[in-house]
Amino acid sequence: MPIDFFIAKCQIENIREKEFGICDDEDRTKQAHAYIDTTHMEKWIAVVKNKTDKAINFTAVDNCVEIRRPDGTMDYRCDAMLTNDRISFS
Repeated sequence: MPIDFFIAKCQIENIREKEFGICDDEDRTKQAHAYIDTTHMEKWIAVVKNKTDKAINFTAVDNCVEIRRPDGTMDYRCDAMLTNDRISFS
């Protein structure tokens, strides 16, 4: 079964910030997914520096996109994926 990474609630499109952080609060009770932040640097688990000024798309993967093993159990997932019109990073 194909994996749908383009779920609207999991995406933030056309980010043009020069620098932003990726956050994952790790609150397992809420099953919250990763998100971006521009002001609370102490929460950042990764820093994105957009030196090209190209629009970046952010997709939360863990706790948002379902990726299942052949036996139907949930597989491990990265926190998020960044893409633009030419390349993707996860």
